Amino acid sequence: VAAFGAPTPDDLLYHAVSEGRRHGGMEHWLPLFQDRLDTLFDYVTGSSVILEPLAEDAARERLGQIEEHYEARRQALAQRGSGPPYKPL
Repeated sequence: VAAFGAPTPDDLLYHAVSEGRRHGGMEHWLPLFQDRLDTLFDYVTGSSVILEPLAEDAARERLGQIEEHYEARRQALAQRGSGPPYKPL
């Protein structure tokens, strides 16, 4: 609870996790529940990794989405109370 913060009535993520329901974004809290998180590279040590032809385009697109979400969060912090709470780790 210290890292997550006190629950509030408008915190949909907290209530979904508390009730055992899935909620978009809950994967960001995995470090609270797991001591160690594996990556793909933990399973393919010494092996070649082959990517789809459009993998680089997909990665660029995802990074663009991450930048957009980051900027939206920065703006939301400047306008406190304008949306659901965001509690990053």
